[in-house]
Amino acid sequence: RGDDPNVSSASKSREPSVAFIDFEYACYGPRGFDVANHLIERAGFECDWSRLPDAAARLRFSRAYVDASTAASTEAAVDDDANEAAAARLAAEAEAHYPASHLWWGVWAALQAATFEGEFDYAAYAERRIDAYRERRMDPSPSPAKKTEKQDKGLEASD
Repeated sequence: RGDDPNVSSASKSREPSVAFIDFEYACYGPRGFDVANHLIERAGFECDWSRLPDAAARLRFSRAYVDASTAASTEAAVDDDANEAAAARLAAEAEAHYPASHLWWGVWAALQAATFEGEFDYAAYAERRIDAYRERRMDPSPSPAKKTEKQDKGLEASD
């Protein structure tokens, strides 16, 4: 990398980093879907929705994502106000994609239940994810100000 003329001086001066890519499921997808999916995975296969990050943690994640993306794509000074607005937009994108993530993995698990013999209860997982999809699609951005039964089903994180 050191003598590659296509690598910017900014990337040459940064510390080396490692990125892991799950090529098994690699495909084009909106970043809001990917972020929502990443955050929902905190609930695990048990779908323990209480493990979902709260609104403040989701915004911190969005800020870190935007800051890293901005730093990687420009040598200019970072505009904190612009990044803050971009982080808020990313958090909103992720919120809008929660139902899609639940549906995607619910359908995937239903297909696994129909085609795969194993110890994991794919049918129960499919039911939990599709139930979460059904609830979220009706109210994709519920108010985090009140604790509701929806929080128990992973439809919104408690703040």
